[in-house]
Parts: sequence; structure tokens; C-alpha cells
Amino acid sequence: MTLSASAQAAGARSQMYALLAAVFRRPLDAGQIEGLRSPEMLAALAAAGIDPGEAFRDDDVDVLRDALAVDFTNIFHHPEGKIMPCEGLMLAHEDELHGRKTEEVERFLANVGYRVPPERGEMADHIAVELEFMADLARREAEAWEAGDEETARKAHDVQRDFLDRHLGRWAGIFALRVAMRAEAPFYAAFAQAVADFVADDIEAFAAEAREVD
Repeated sequence: MTLSASAQAAGARSQMYALLAAVFRRPLDAGQIEGLRSPEMLAALAAAGIDPGEAFRDDDVDVLRDALAVDFTNIFHHPEGKIMPCEGLMLAHEDELHGRKTEEVERFLANVGYRVPPERGEMADHIAVELEFMADLARREAEAWEAGDEETARKAHDVQRDFLDRHLGRWAGIFALRVAMRAEAPFYAAFAQAVADFVADDIEAFAAEAREVD
């Protein structure tokens, strides 16, 4: 793969991870919904195998915004049976919010110079943070390829593989299953499955690269 192709591939991965992070950070506002419903974005979602549902494509934006906010609240904030989308709580019931797993992820992020803005109030192992971290790493990789800095690009590439192996790849599938069980409308179930599928594809791509090297 040429430097230009490598930069384009990393840039595309960064955009997808950033989109997935935005979907699961907080309920979408009207501007975000309109952006996702543009013909270009709907075509891109379809190409990625993501079907957000007929209502997402056709309903009034304000009506849709309110419906998605209700579904988001029922999935992640309902007092009974809510999903806490954090790695530690998904993988180990004995872990606590901001427990051992959160601290592990915090150290991983800090080791490569990434910091969660404190004003967000998000745990380091929250799904949106882990997805955004992958987006940031892929962006760094793309920029390094574009600058002809192969060493930096490969380091960013290797950190992504390591993070998927140690963290995000271990629970993306569980996250998707639990969201699907609680979601009332197709939107969040579809995007949660997109998280699982995209992460799985990334892991397989990294594994294929390793086999080629061997």
C-alpha cells in the first residue's frame, strides 16, 4: 500500500470511529441528525451496512430528535435495567464505576499523550471515549503518512492494535448485544452493531497484517 493509500485508509477509519463515538456520547441534536440524513451520509451508512431505520430517514427532525433522546435515556439512564457503557462494568460485575479497569484505560491513554477533557465528566473506559481515542490514533496515523513520517505512522498503527487487543475489542460485542436488548427503535441497535462489526473487522485486518509479516 502506498503512503497516500495508507493515509486515506487511516483517515477513513478515523472518521468512522469519530462518528460512532458521537452517536454514543449523548443524544443527537437536530444538526447532527440532519447531517446523518444527508444523501451522502445515508449512502455511506448503507455502504457500511448500517440501517438506522425508516423513521430516521423519513420523520420530522424535531420529532426524531425527541424520540431518539427518549430511547437513549431508556438505554443508558433508565433507573431500572440501564446499561452502563463502560468497559469495567461490562466485563466484570465486581468492578466499580471508576474502578480498576477505568484506571487501566486511563494509564493507557496517558502513555500516548491522550487526555479525556475533565469537563465532560466521562470515565476513560466509556464507550464514547474509547471510540474517540481510536479516532484520534487513526487521525494521527493518517497525518503521519501524509507527512511521510513512516515511523510515527507505524507507532500510531501499533497502538491502535494494542488498544483493541487489550480493551475495546474485548467488549464491543457485549455492548452491541446489550444495546440491542434495550433499544426500542432500530437506530441505536444498528449503530451498536456497527461498533461491534467495525471493531471486529479492524482486529481481523491487524491480524492479517501480522500474518503477512510472519
